[in-house]
Amino acid sequence: MKKQNFKSLTLAMAIMGTLGVANAQAPVAANPVPAVPQAQASAPTTPAQVAAPKSEVSETAKNEKTLDRIRRTNKIVIGNRSSSIPFSYYGENKKPIGYAIDICLNIAETIKKQYNLPTAKIEFVEVRGDTRIPFVEDGKVDLECGSTTNNADRRKRVDFSIPYYVAGVKILARKSEGIESITDIKGKKVAVGKGTSTIKIVERLNKERLLNLSTIEEKDFPSAMQAVVEKRADIFILDDILLYGERSKVAEPDKYIVTNDFLSVEPLAVMMKKGDVEINKVVNKKIVEMINNGEINKLYAKWFQSPIYPTNKSLNIAPDALLTEVFRMPTHIVGN
Repeated sequence: MKKQNFKSLTLAMAIMGTLGVANAQAPVAANPVPAVPQAQASAPTTPAQVAAPKSEVSETAKNEKTLDRIRRTNKIVIGNRSSSIPFSYYGENKKPIGYAIDICLNIAETIKKQYNLPTAKIEFVEVRGDTRIPFVEDGKVDLECGSTTNNADRRKRVDFSIPYYVAGVKILARKSEGIESITDIKGKKVAVGKGTSTIKIVERLNKERLLNLSTIEEKDFPSAMQAVVEKRADIFILDDILLYGERSKVAEPDKYIVTNDFLSVEPLAVMMKKGDVEINKVVNKKIVEMINNGEINKLYAKWFQSPIYPTNKSLNIAPDALLTEVFRMPTHIVGN
């Protein structure tokens, strides 16, 4: 085996280890991700937007299987984020849009067809970092389609699909601070999103590297970005692609730098109810199909390599080696 191929395989295996994947046996994608076409995915019909349920959730609702609930209510509820560009955020008229949203709309249409539910409605419920897991657990959301990392702690409470993106956590800072790598952040104040995995990354950095970092916990990503803009925080730690998205929205994006250092690797995936085998199989089978038929390539081109709302500018991000290898070896089996 050539050295370069061995390195790529090692990277893919590292991701699989992060996911807790066993016995990867799914089909290999016919067309690897780097050959991304510039075609636009067809626009889905506009689903209904609903407020999150506020009433107490019964034990029956918590224990009900997802597909049973979908059949009973004749609706599929997707959990969306408000500002996770380009994965899950609001477009014009507060319509949920994004890469993860398009993937979940494809899954929803498959559910309608496979289970003979042609009149089933697709509804959205907004989730935050601190509500997304409880909403899935309680049955308020059938599929959480935001920018959620599959990690061991979360797998104790929910299940995840095959990854649809692999991000690297990086550092955003004001250029005037002179921060270029992890060695420059000792003693800094870090903005983090409430309920995100970056809080534990900061804890790990303090323990392993003695960086003496303090944190400001903000309600969402735009608020964390604003903390850096207003100098209430020195740096913002988050998935690199989300940092680029938040930086693109500020008045003077060129005043901020995203460093090259990776603090961790973050596989992003659809979140589902724990132990619900039937919905897990449906979701993963559809994602594998989208990988193999090239549909996921089209969605990648649409959201990462073409102009997007609201700036009408492209993020210009090519698929990296980690994502390419994960897509080359997708697996239905994602577990502990």
